[in-house]
Amino acid sequence: MKTVSVIIPNYNRAQDLLAAVMSVLAQTYPVLEVIVCDDGSTDNGKELITALNDSRVQWLDCGKNGMPSIPRNKGIAQSKGEWLAFLDNDDAWHPEKLAKQMDALEKTRLLASSTNAYRINHEGKNLGVLHSHALPAVLTMDELIHINWVICSSAIIHCSLLDKVIGFPESPTLRALEDYALWLRVASITSFAYVDEALVNYKDLPQQSIRANDDGKYIQRERIFDNFYRWCQSTQMSEELTKRARKMVRHAMRHNGKSIFERLRYK
Repeated sequence: MKTVSVIIPNYNRAQDLLAAVMSVLAQTYPVLEVIVCDDGSTDNGKELITALNDSRVQWLDCGKNGMPSIPRNKGIAQSKGEWLAFLDNDDAWHPEKLAKQMDALEKTRLLASSTNAYRINHEGKNLGVLHSHALPAVLTMDELIHINWVICSSAIIHCSLLDKVIGFPESPTLRALEDYALWLRVASITSFAYVDEALVNYKDLPQQSIRANDDGKYIQRERIFDNFYRWCQSTQMSEELTKRARKMVRHAMRHNGKSIFERLRYK
């Protein structure tokens, strides 16, 4: 059986965090470890997690960073599993989530996977599935360039990818966008085995989200694609992929009203 490490970034959501961890421990596919990567919480989350008295659950103090990418990366650095699964502290998994993904990964021989999810509002009401129309069983770079179809709390990647993709970008300009930036890097190496079932309860709380004050769509995309382009250059990815990344940046810049002279930086 393949080993799975679960990475949960956390800040001051004690009860939600407890439910998230419990949903991992209830998986029909057992996990090697659950690493709660705490970003300077001041509530009683640590006491609740410690009280579980489960050797698989670790509390990792990460200081105060204000960005989920940093504690996630610290959790990744400490992980020992062959596969890394990500879960936000206010989301929860359905019991067969990991088992179905590991089965899909075994069948496809891919190195990453994601699933659909149910949207849950602030009252705990189920608003239906997040992806309302069917997606292909394999999500390629072509699909992800247009829309980020990978829900972070559903994502699993193989640890062998880390030498190349490095981890979640920690730039402040990518705050709340770092997962999309990482999935593009992953998709340049392996497609995602997509399980078209809602196997995650995803808390959709726009008023509490760190995305609440984000800039417009194409400004976000310019930042993400610029990060992807620079990563392609720094890791010496193929000339074809680097050119494609450059084209993606220029397209977003054009939508943002950037002048031809500004776009020439990516000629």
